[in-house]
Amino acid sequence: MNDVYIEYEIPASGIDLTVNEISFDCCSSGGSYMAWSAYYSTNEDFSNPEPICEMKTAQKEVLCSNSAGGSKNSSDALGLPVENGKSLYIRVYPAYKDTKENAGRTFIISNVLVKGLIQ
Repeated sequence: MNDVYIEYEIPASGIDLTVNEISFDCCSSGGSYMAWSAYYSTNEDFSNPEPICEMKTAQKEVLCSNSAGGSKNSSDALGLPVENGKSLYIRVYPAYKDTKENAGRTFIISNVLVKGLIQ
């Protein structure tokens, strides 16, 4: 379902931003077999996306932490520049892996966090 996603936009208005970490928690309610993938891009048309994470199968009602990058001093920090007037876009693509009726199932995303430095 490439056309079903949750999108977050983090604008760098009046600042230059260096993003070092993107993280969030996800889970499902009402059924197992939840799957999702998440990407980020600095392009408004979401071209050239970079992966954050992929969850192929999650247990229902079990919160899963997802992240890309680390703290500013960490060797795995993203160091992603977002220039003044531009934005960072994050998309999460949820899907169920089974073919049964999906009524009554819910995808839950919480604790979305973008860490970085303002210059």
